[in-house]
Amino acid sequence: MGRPGQGRVKHLRKQHSILHKILMMIALTGLILGSVIITAGASTIYKSTEKGIETEISMAARTMSNLYRTLYNGELTYDGEVCRIGGSEFGYSDFSLMTNCISCKDDVDFTLFYGDTRIFTSVRNSDETFAVGTKAAPDVVENVLNGGKDYISSKVLVNEKYYKGYYIPIESESNGVVGMLFAGKPLDSAERNAVQAVVKFLVLAILTLVASSLLCMLFIRRVVADIDNIKCYLGRLAQGDFSIHLDRRTLNRTDEIGELAQYSHRVMENLRDMVERDPLTTLLNRRTCHKRLDELCRNHTCYTVVMGDIDFFKKINDTYGHSAGDHVLKKVSAILKQHTDSNGGFAVRWGGEEFLMIFPGLTAKGTYPLAAEVLSEVRAAKLEYEGRNIEVTITLGIADSTDGSEPEKTINAADELLYYGKNNGRNQIVTAKTLEKTSE
Repeated sequence: MGRPGQGRVKHLRKQHSILHKILMMIALTGLILGSVIITAGASTIYKSTEKGIETEISMAARTMSNLYRTLYNGELTYDGEVCRIGGSEFGYSDFSLMTNCISCKDDVDFTLFYGDTRIFTSVRNSDETFAVGTKAAPDVVENVLNGGKDYISSKVLVNEKYYKGYYIPIESESNGVVGMLFAGKPLDSAERNAVQAVVKFLVLAILTLVASSLLCMLFIRRVVADIDNIKCYLGRLAQGDFSIHLDRRTLNRTDEIGELAQYSHRVMENLRDMVERDPLTTLLNRRTCHKRLDELCRNHTCYTVVMGDIDFFKKINDTYGHSAGDHVLKKVSAILKQHTDSNGGFAVRWGGEEFLMIFPGLTAKGTYPLAAEVLSEVRAAKLEYEGRNIEVTITLGIADSTDGSEPEKTINAADELLYYGKNNGRNQIVTAKTLEKTSE
């Protein structure tokens, strides 16, 4: 069972995670931005739609006025029953002919006024009869009949139905303004068109916001996943686990997160070198050697231990100085490392001038030729320091773990063989068979 409150702690961590915070910011920003865009856009579209309606009815009214002047000449008169223009009778057929010539939407209505009274109109009553005989609003009379100018009314009531209408005066040569031409659109129709346009915009805006938010969330999730990858990497590194690897995709990023991943990787390599390697020779140290040998044992992998010791190293230090001794250690270490790396093994600085070479999967017999190459190369190496040549040899002892022995036992066996070689001439390789032949 988990500790009390552990689930709550995890829940709080999740709530306070960077992903949670960023997603909340995206949601809040999207909500605010979306509200502003939708409100401003809807308002703009509504106004634009209204403006479009005004343009439509003004053009329809002007077209009607032009047709009227083109087709009919003379005074407009009306006696309550018969309408005449220039002495010729004007009826509904003439009115329909004139309005049918005007290209506009079906929901635009037309009216011919005599004075302030509708005498011909396409506006219908609730019983589908034409709304003739109805009067114009006082503001229309004031601006058109009395003022003699075009006028647009945003809200004119015709038989309990509101219109947006455009009025153009009909002038007489002797009597001034005698009538009006009207083109209008029912407000419910105008509002319906505006609402439809706004709804289309809202749907498009919402879909765009959702799509952009999803894309943003996908990008943020990927960013946070890479940050979390680096966090886990550093967490395991803090626990001393140097076997970890950063995801290649995270390392290959070309932004700041990629740089952070690369810096983390370099930190890991530097820390690993500091913890696992000898600072002078860059070979593995004892601690790392034991860890690797334990791993080989867990995997039931046989291996060979070659223990080496530079001959008369104290004499080198006494003759040439400790700096020269360090130089010799580095050069010999480079030779050992080259041979172990190229054969799937690893080299260790065991202490002072002592070294180990570990060859997984090989027996002492299989390792002997490799050790012979090392011995030969160390002998032939020209180690020059401050203009003086230093001749160096090495003694090697070889023991294998094929009998399933513990690492410490195998290392001790190699050490005993090395000790035998040091006491019996140095500059040689000693194996268990070497001792057998000697005893014979």
